[in-house]
Amino acid sequence: MMRTFCNYGSPMETIARLRSHRLLLFLLTLQLSGCSTWQPRTVSPQEVIEMERPTRVRVTVQAGVVEEASPNLDRVAIRDESELVLSDPIVSNGMIVGTTDAGPVARVVLGDVRTIEVQERDGVRTGMLAGGVALISAGFVALLMTLSGG
Repeated sequence: MMRTFCNYGSPMETIARLRSHRLLLFLLTLQLSGCSTWQPRTVSPQEVIEMERPTRVRVTVQAGVVEEASPNLDRVAIRDESELVLSDPIVSNGMIVGTTDAGPVARVVLGDVRTIEVQERDGVRTGMLAGGVALISAGFVALLMTLSGG
């Protein structure tokens, strides 16, 4: 008789149940991440950053020139970019300064910013996602119970 670490029965049953747990964990992770949308602002970029203190902003630049430097400031590169997402933005010396998703620090001249958007949680989408995950999870548990004869 073969022994398993879990008391699920045969090794194939053990593998099937472990896979189902991974699926449920994945669905739960999706639910906890929530949904967010980009909301445009009509006030100046400086006011948005100083008054709202957002964690992420998306800016569209007019001239398309963005200055980037690695976190230890050993390399500076100028690149052409029309849209840029910045984390933890601040306003300093007439520029928006923040980190990009790739990691380097980026600086955008306030006068070059055409639009600024703030990332916000979308309660309706998050609620729909949570409801969908709960419905799928309940269906999955019901299916497992039916298949196991319980």
